[in-house]
Amino acid sequence: MTRNNNKTENMKVYRTRQDVVDVLVQITRQLSKDDKGMSYKDAKAFVDAYIETITNNLENGDETRISRFGRFDMQLRATRPVRNPKTGEEMMLEPKLKPVFVSSGLFRDRCRKELK
Repeated sequence: MTRNNNKTENMKVYRTRQDVVDVLVQITRQLSKDDKGMSYKDAKAFVDAYIETITNNLENGDETRISRFGRFDMQLRATRPVRNPKTGEEMMLEPKLKPVFVSSGLFRDRCRKELK
């Protein structure tokens, strides 16, 4: 189902869009009475459309809230001074918008692990 299942200590496991599609297909097959569930093609189209919807919302200046998960929004990075590492010249970096994800409290609590 997913790749990189053998997680060793201090090694990150990355999940891809295809992993999400695989899980969606598996869950819909488990929930359907005839074990057909959603096809891989439909699951991929669903995941792609969902991501595209969030992206379009951000492009239009709208946030996307997903209950018990979090929200996607745009954040303004203010003008700030920077230094060119080659020349040492100081300059001002223009303000810009950047996408941010803010997790919900429930999501944060579920993801927190005890530090040993």
